[in-house]
Amino acid sequence: MAKERLKRRIAEALAVDAVVGRALSEFILRESEARYRALVENAPEAIVVLDVDRNRFVDVNDNAVRLFGLPREDLLTTGPETVSPEFQSDGLLSAGLNRGYIERALKGGRPVFEWLHRTIASDGRCGDRAARRSWCRARARGCDRFTQGHH
Repeated sequence: MAKERLKRRIAEALAVDAVVGRALSEFILRESEARYRALVENAPEAIVVLDVDRNRFVDVNDNAVRLFGLPREDLLTTGPETVSPEFQSDGLLSAGLNRGYIERALKGGRPVFEWLHRTIASDGRCGDRAARRSWCRARARGCDRFTQGHH
């Protein structure tokens, strides 16, 4: 009888420990996400996060919205090709160059480079604007994502 009661108490203690552990993990994750959001939103650079598998931006800050002249909702349905002209100033295709920089980041590099960006004015006119750009790798939810800063 005492042995059964001890087993039951141990099981209850383990269950409570699991619940407390899960709650603590969720709290730490929320705190981490809040810190990330504060850093990204208050950074002086335009920051976009790219899901490499889908070639789509999955997060952008307000400075990226201003840089590209597109609403956040529109940016989150596009990727780098939408906000880049077909060719860069050296005459090379933007898509190929961009993929090369992403490949370097996949291998652990942190490429920093000059890039022409397509901006869209409020009246709908498009123009190209030069900016310094960099990619750095981050892992999130099992896929590669890249944070791109525009200086």
